[in-house]
Amino acid sequence: MEERPLGTFGKLLLFVLTVLAILILFSIFYYLEDWRVDHVQQTPDPEDVLTSGMLACMELGCPFGTNYIGSSSGEVYHDCTTSQARSINEENRVCFSSTSDAVDQGYRS
Repeated sequence: MEERPLGTFGKLLLFVLTVLAILILFSIFYYLEDWRVDHVQQTPDPEDVLTSGMLACMELGCPFGTNYIGSSSGEVYHDCTTSQARSINEENRVCFSSTSDAVDQGYRS
């Protein structure tokens, strides 16, 4: 059986079908990603959150076990990962291991 070469119409049809197939695949992946975000709850591991907070506090000069930081000239304590915590001057930093520790010393969230 003799193969016939694709004419201009055949090449155009092949191109259009290829583009449609690619668009369909991308739309399926996009839909699945949207579905995953909406239906699969992704909560960080509690240990990761705790460790990242402690590491942020240690970067600010607080001892290991610190989770919150406040200013000696203020009344509010902050999570060490926030921009407010990082804006406290080094000489004014007060470190807390827990929220109850901060509240006991007169600070509020």
